[in-house]
Amino acid sequence: VRKRPDRGVLARLWEFPNVEGELDGKALLEQAGQWNLRVRSVERSVCARHIFTHLEWKMSGWKIVCEEPVPLFRWVTERELREELSLPSAWKAFAFAAFPEENS
Repeated sequence: VRKRPDRGVLARLWEFPNVEGELDGKALLEQAGQWNLRVRSVERSVCARHIFTHLEWKMSGWKIVCEEPVPLFRWVTERELREELSLPSAWKAFAFAAFPEENS
């Protein structure tokens, strides 16, 4: 996860790494390279929609398994994600997809 900027929608809350627009598999790997991630595997995750009072986000996710953590992000456990971080509801669908056994 990473902390959102100090200004704008959901300022200073935690989020999963993301970019604007839709990425295909090739573009996703290019973005992962820009983040210095050594990708072990990639799979399509969930799609979600979040409506704010003044805008709508349509989001699609990818699950990326990495060889090792990189300092650009904070690497957290499931417990930390659920209990310690302020993760906005816009990202809850992706958190539940990351840990499906807890949501059955």
